[in-house]
This record gives sequence, structure tokens and C-alpha cells, in this order.
Amino acid sequence: MFPNLVTSNHGIGWDTTEGVLLRLNQVTRNSPERLFLMIGTNDTNYTDDAVRISENIFEIVDRLDGKLPNTDIYVVSVLPREARGNAILAEVNNALLQNTGGHNYIYLDLASAMRSPSGEMKSELSYDNLHLNVHGYALWEETLRGCVWSGCPEGF
Repeated sequence: MFPNLVTSNHGIGWDTTEGVLLRLNQVTRNSPERLFLMIGTNDTNYTDDAVRISENIFEIVDRLDGKLPNTDIYVVSVLPREARGNAILAEVNNALLQNTGGHNYIYLDLASAMRSPSGEMKSELSYDNLHLNVHGYALWEETLRGCVWSGCPEGF
């Protein structure tokens, strides 16, 4: 989606916040200029504890910030999905928005653009109410393009 830009994707299918905590060295060895973190939806398969998920994300951010003090860290909201898990994810996104504890990141609210009036993923953006289709990725790219290329200000 971003030709002519060196990127590195460390996403793993079914990964959770706890899994990311175990393998942060894969990310920190590259010293990226900007880092985008989007994690949390898979956690709802194992827990309904929004506080635990949020705290894990804060721990990820704190560890990244400690190892990459010159990297801009962006936490992308957890995207909506089918009805199961959405209430938990709304709590997580609210905690991320509130930046509980003053963690060093910029919150990017992508979920609002992808949420239907019922709170689920907009059907035209996903083939299964969880994973993005070509239209979902197009919106994702369009929304985050400026942040990826030149960084985003606070309050995106």
C-alpha cells in the first residue's frame, strides 16, 4: 500500500497482546522512524477483561518507548468486529483514547470510520465482520496515509 517506503510488518495471525509482549525484540532491532501498533481484537477470544487488554497495550508501548526513544509510536484503535467482543473493544479503545497513565503514543481512531450504526464492522469493509476486504484496506490506507508518510499530530 505504500510503495517506495521501507516498511516492516510484524503481524501474526491469531496474535494477542501477550504474544506481542514476548517478541518485541523483532520490532525494536530495526529502530523505525514511526511505529504503528494495532493489536487487541484476538485477545477477546481468550478474555473479556478490557482492563487487562488495555494494560498489555500500555506495557507494549512503554517497552517500545524505552527501547526506541526516537520513534514516533502510534496506537491504532482496535477495529470493530462482529457483535461478540465489541463491548470489550469499545472499553479498550476508550482507555487508549484516554491515554491512562500518560503513556507516550498518539492514538489514531480508525474504528469510528469502520463502525456501523449497530457497532459492528461495516459490512462493505469486511468479508466476515472481522478481517478487512479490499474496500476496508482502501479506507485504512486512505485514513492513515498522511501519518505513515509524514507523521500525525496529536488528536488525529
